[in-house]
Amino acid sequence: MTLSDPSAQPVLECRALSKSFKGFYAVRDVSVAIADKSVHAVIGPNGAGKTTFFNLLTKFLTPSSGAIFYEGRDITRESPWSIPNMGIIRSFQISAVFPDLTVLENVRVSYQRSQGYDYQFWVSNRKLDDFDDRCMAFLKQVGLERDAMLHAGSLPYGRKRALEIATTLALSPRVMLLDEPTAGMGHESIGLVTELIQEARRDRTIVLVEHNLDVVKDLSDRITVMQRGQVLVEGSYDAVSNDPRVIEAYIGGDLMEDVGRV
Repeated sequence: MTLSDPSAQPVLECRALSKSFKGFYAVRDVSVAIADKSVHAVIGPNGAGKTTFFNLLTKFLTPSSGAIFYEGRDITRESPWSIPNMGIIRSFQISAVFPDLTVLENVRVSYQRSQGYDYQFWVSNRKLDDFDDRCMAFLKQVGLERDAMLHAGSLPYGRKRALEIATTLALSPRVMLLDEPTAGMGHESIGLVTELIQEARRDRTIVLVEHNLDVVKDLSDRITVMQRGQVLVEGSYDAVSNDPRVIEAYIGGDLMEDVGRV
């Protein structure tokens, strides 16, 4: 892993970010700076506020207080549909593909949007052929080129997640937010998705919520641990995994012995 210059301006940053629901704080006073071209993991027990934190960063939720900055610009009050246009693209815990479209068509939907053709329904066959060539390159990048003409709904779960990464890459993101990309996968699929994320990190920033600590260890430059909506500790994998507060928050035992089972 190549760490970014710690003195450089963060590509994405939140300051004292909070979200309350009728007095209950799902996220409270969270400040996180995410370095450009890094992989930054957000981990913590169930109910720690990780997904709410992602929802705030991508404006699915409006903060109760605090601020969010992207490339130094305050985006706290931006609309949710403006965030992808800035280059911040997010995946979700639940697989989100168009099951009745082919694998290639799924990627083409994303790529057309990135090229300004999202609302143009009448496009020449020549232009579509140009799109398809580029989309096949995205599918090759994630190992799905042989599945291009299959319906996406027929793919096994792990390959659907790979397709989601391809559709995300087709949007030309500067920052990718991945919400539990290996959830519900077997060992082989986890290895596939981990390799894809390693490939996808080139020239972009990745922020991921992930429960599998083997994946976190393999991928992350920096880790933020959340508990009860707040930042418990932040640092490298070695520092975080040996912090007594983290061990207590997770399992009340030796975290290193339980890596991959949390």
